[in-house]
Amino acid sequence: MYPKVWIRLPGKPYFCVTNIETMNRSTFILLPVLLLTLFVLTPSCKSDDPPVEVPTCTDGIMNQEEEDVDCGGPCPPCEVMGMSASISGYSWVAQNISASYSGGKLTITADNNVTPLWQIVLVHDGPATPGTYSLSTQSSLAQMGNPYTFQSGSITITKFDTQNKVVSGTFTMTCQSTYNVKVEQGNFTILPYN
Repeated sequence: MYPKVWIRLPGKPYFCVTNIETMNRSTFILLPVLLLTLFVLTPSCKSDDPPVEVPTCTDGIMNQEEEDVDCGGPCPPCEVMGMSASISGYSWVAQNISASYSGGKLTITADNNVTPLWQIVLVHDGPATPGTYSLSTQSSLAQMGNPYTFQSGSITITKFDTQNKVVSGTFTMTCQSTYNVKVEQGNFTILPYN
């Protein structure tokens, strides 16, 4: 005599297979395969379980050993405040930087605090939005206190965050004294302004 076999499918009551003797061999072999298939294909989680959020570098949340929101750690490097340029081939890096935005005018003043001391003043009197603009003629360049006459220049604002009061972008400028001085590859990154 064969024992009774109790089977329960998910969400269904138990049922009993009692007459295993009458099953032919192929049915007896297929029954475990059918039961295993039903078990594997039946979902194990409830439909009301919340989906699992996978951290990314664009989710706006500091949630995976980032140094700041969506940067550093496993994400791209965070921007670091600073300003630099090439002044007629001389690699210039600002040590003293101040920025202000008042009356629709952005003014960035910076110097390298070493000899030869170069001071750059960028003045943008256009919109407070990303874009490329001509620098104001109030922009200037000075070496060791000797001013150069501003000729032309442009500023590309890549970030003008009026909520957090920071600005980033690039610039070029040509000035003249006894010879032309080209300021190229200029950039400023997350400069706080007041």
